[in-house]
Amino acid sequence: TGTEDNGSWTANVNSSGVATGTATSTVFSNTYQLNGTVSSQGVFVATVGTSSTGATFNGTMTTNGNASGTWINTYADMNGNWTGSKQ
Repeated sequence: TGTEDNGSWTANVNSSGVATGTATSTVFSNTYQLNGTVSSQGVFVATVGTSSTGATFNGTMTTNGNASGTWINTYADMNGNWTGSKQ
């Protein structure tokens, strides 16, 4: 969610904490690669698109499968919140 953009995202997290997936932007009508990590403490950090023109997701993932945090795209001056759950 966000005031300037919104969309959807998916991520698969492997046993080493590596996250890969996609994020779709409503404003830009495009789907971008998501790459990141989840620490053993549940800290989630990911980049969507490129580090210079894409967005950064920061937040937490809990052992029960809930996740939430904030995202920011400094290139486009956009930001918002994100949530998710294990499927």
